Amino acid sequence: MTIALVVPGFVVVTMLSCWSLPLPGRSEVRALQVRGTTGSELRAIQQTVHSFLKAWLVERDVERAKSAFGRGAAQNEAMLQAPCAGFIKAEDRHSESARREGIERFLRDFLPRQPVKSLGQALNRELAVRMGRQFGTQLANDPATDRYVLARLTKDQFSTGSSEGAEYLRNALPHGFWVSFVPIGDGTVYFVWVSEGTTWRIFHASLVCM
Repeated sequence: MTIALVVPGFVVVTMLSCWSLPLPGRSEVRALQVRGTTGSELRAIQQTVHSFLKAWLVERDVERAKSAFGRGAAQNEAMLQAPCAGFIKAEDRHSESARREGIERFLRDFLPRQPVKSLGQALNRELAVRMGRQFGTQLANDPATDRYVLARLTKDQFSTGSSEGAEYLRNALPHGFWVSFVPIGDGTVYFVWVSEGTTWRIFHASLVCM
């Protein structure tokens, strides 16, 4: 059964399958199925994404969450340019200061209305599971447990003939990268992660517009 998930700039078409993490040793098995990865890379990106989301949504530490955005994020002209975003005006997309301010507004606006004690309280499990089913062997975590989706995608999965922002990302990103889809309430935000030196940093963030 083939299911398509379309987000601004991406079209992901995969065979429906499920996988459960994180039993001991499963990371090594999963790395064999997520093309182009190693067990150490998989563990590193899993830990990085989890730490970012915990700092942002549970600890409400926006400054620490901002530190997850890499050098490339401030240069990214497609940052938060989805039609439903509104955090960075289209006419300001070339301004580094506007991008930095937009990222901070975005992080603050999506904080849970009331403090939460865990990601389980902040994120939509049902939506995460539903999205996770669409990624097949590109899925790198257990959405039912984590409450978000982590997948390794490639530039080949950009939708063709789409927006100017998608074309920018297609040219700016490496061939392979990680994407975390984070369901907050009834909506979803996503983050594109790339390697900067020995760490993983956010290069791009946006919303899935319904």
